Amino acid sequence: MGNSFSAIIVGLGRILRHKLYGIKDKPKATLLTIPADVLDLVLHFIVTSQPHQPFSHERSSNAALIPLSQTCQEMRVNCCPWIFREVYTWQREEEVWPETLWSFFRTVHLRNRSIRHSAVITLSSSLSSSLQHMPRLTRVTLRLKDDVIPSHMFEAISSTPNLSSLEIYQTRLDVIPTEKIEFPSLTTLVLRISGFEGVHRYPNINKTAEMNHISRLLALLASRLESLTISGDFLDPTEFKQNLWPSLRNFSATDHPPIPLVPITQLVTHMPVLKSLSALYTTDFTSNLRPPFLLGRPSPPFLTETCPLLASVSLSNIGISDPIFLQLPSSIDELHLLAVRDSYGRGQRRPRRRDPITSPLSIRNATTLLSILPKFDQLQKLTVMFSTILMPEFVLAAAAKFRHLTSLHLTQTLEIVEHLIPLFDIRHEETIDALRLFPLLKELKLTIDDQGGTPYRGVPNEPAYQLFCCLPGLQTIGILWKVDEHEDASVWDYWDRSMLSEPKPESLPDFFAFMRDGMRL
Repeated sequence: MGNSFSAIIVGLGRILRHKLYGIKDKPKATLLTIPADVLDLVLHFIVTSQPHQPFSHERSSNAALIPLSQTCQEMRVNCCPWIFREVYTWQREEEVWPETLWSFFRTVHLRNRSIRHSAVITLSSSLSSSLQHMPRLTRVTLRLKDDVIPSHMFEAISSTPNLSSLEIYQTRLDVIPTEKIEFPSLTTLVLRISGFEGVHRYPNINKTAEMNHISRLLALLASRLESLTISGDFLDPTEFKQNLWPSLRNFSATDHPPIPLVPITQLVTHMPVLKSLSALYTTDFTSNLRPPFLLGRPSPPFLTETCPLLASVSLSNIGISDPIFLQLPSSIDELHLLAVRDSYGRGQRRPRRRDPITSPLSIRNATTLLSILPKFDQLQKLTVMFSTILMPEFVLAAAAKFRHLTSLHLTQTLEIVEHLIPLFDIRHEETIDALRLFPLLKELKLTIDDQGGTPYRGVPNEPAYQLFCCLPGLQTIGILWKVDEHEDASVWDYWDRSMLSEPKPESLPDFFAFMRDGMRL
């Protein structure tokens, strides 16, 4: 962070001296002399530039500002609203955060156990009552593994005046009050069975009571919600389809499919202003529901009729013959074809490697699908997960079909140990030539979904450098190396064209040399 932070300060200083003040030499701008709105941008960058680590929610990324806040009193005043805008429950003697900090809180994460130390965390009534006195609180997340939400806590959350977002993960919902709840400002709701520790659920949950509570909660909020993410496990298709969703713009059905499985097109029939639709179902071992999942149906209602404003579609684990593909509005600008799987916590039993729990597209099927899809003249973002390593045939077909793409995300799966990885160990001239056919391409993201134990040989700076050299319109590159055996062991690396001003990076170590060196160690 140090180098990027210094570069920002230097750059801002130049801008402020030359543009804002017309000063060419002295005085130099400092963090304490630049305008407050510019300083706010600097602090925002520091916070958002921290790497995302989904299984380490013990410490907010805002903690990166703590050293800066300790430099002087003025910086402490400026940093405090950022440092304490997002807080977590900890197991400490004090059950509630100091009252002097409450005015800074915008997001509060409530948990019943520490992820790092597995210590039990008590959600007291005093903590519940404190929520009413946090004037800027707009988002609450609940992660109560195998536990019910205390009634005093749920009622306090529901009456928080400015709360716009509520997220509940891996929490028992068979015992929650549904009578004395308000949620006057709620517009975003997330209800998922997954959490920090995978998809494990307490075996003695009263699922009938849970479904009834969720159905009543959704009926209460349907007219106001603008965004809903819900596990298919929580969906009662009959009850859900009776609700009207006049304001819902984002709908995501995730985790396991509902039982009985109904096409996603039937769930969205009363969502007239829907803009983003995600159907991201995963294998359900308990019910033996496996992909590919049928998401559409050949008879009405069609998406083009029920959701005329649809702009973004994300689909997972489906076959290329699914009727939903012919129902997608030609005006969509984002299409994401994925093959997601459940996340698994440390020590949690995982499926056998060859167990077909996902349904990514083969290169042949993906290319065939392109010939089936509508023209999508406005499509700007495309994501595709492949079952094999990347091949140029698909890129050529995509370039011929979608000329206006600005962002392309391709995932190549390594099912066995790969010695040569396209665009890493070899430049793959045909693929790069195909990428040149996207005249507006600004962002390229590559994911290596490693299911075969291919060793991670370091940050792929040199492949990114070569791509920038070959694709002059490209502005940013992101590469993710995803390790199957540890869902949290994923490393994102990002670059922009400024790296071309630096010396050419060294190539990645040769696979066999890397293995020999590792064996010597």
